[in-house]
Amino acid sequence: MANKKESTVKTFLTVFVLCLICSIFVAGVTVSLRGIQEKAKALDKQSNIVLVSGLKYDADKDDVAEIFKNHIETKILDLQTGEFLPEGKIKDPENFDYVSASKKAEYRVDIDKSIYKLGIASRSKYMPVYVARDDQKNIVSYILPIYGQGLWSTLYGMLSVTSKGNEIVGINFYEHGETPGLGGEISNPLWTAKWKGKHVYLNDKIVRVVKGSAADGEEGTVQVDGISGATLTGTGVTNSLAYWLSKNGYKPFLDKLIGE
Repeated sequence: MANKKESTVKTFLTVFVLCLICSIFVAGVTVSLRGIQEKAKALDKQSNIVLVSGLKYDADKDDVAEIFKNHIETKILDLQTGEFLPEGKIKDPENFDYVSASKKAEYRVDIDKSIYKLGIASRSKYMPVYVARDDQKNIVSYILPIYGQGLWSTLYGMLSVTSKGNEIVGINFYEHGETPGLGGEISNPLWTAKWKGKHVYLNDKIVRVVKGSAADGEEGTVQVDGISGATLTGTGVTNSLAYWLSKNGYKPFLDKLIGE
């Protein structure tokens, strides 16, 4: 009887030790991978910023991290004033999480759903803006983060404009869950290339996606061809731009550039 009880205790002890060892191993692997994952995430972010920057580089040969380090400066913009915050106001501008900040009382600004169909309830009062400079330190573009609801998912993108603020250099939607082959084509270079050189504003109207073929100046707007079979995703892009390029978004900043 004692042997049976002793055997049971040994079994439980063995299982406990094995579980403990496995837990320690899993925790160790998780911690060791976290640094790798964070580095990969940072590199992906840098790649998407450089992609729309208008900087000349060879994607197959050049080191994106080096290009970002040497040619991209991260500043924090106060959307209400259209002015950059003084250095040090935000401790780590490059890693400022504007999505998380939009949910915190100190940064939160509610979005008027009766006017804007953005699909998000609030945004941060501050947003990062990435300044791209060439080898001579001349400003090539300003890269502006944008996001809003598509058909199935939140569309996260980067919109870059010239140093004068009223012409698009590039656009890229780097994270979304839209239907592959349809709405997912918003990240297709063939479609994003159609934005290059478009005006941000025309006759006080904001650039937008239209169904079918676009014609600049039609109905007093500047337009970009929609994607066949992805009307609602295109509407999501238009709604995002309608907010982020409005007086509640980047317009106070862009107006200053345009007026210079």
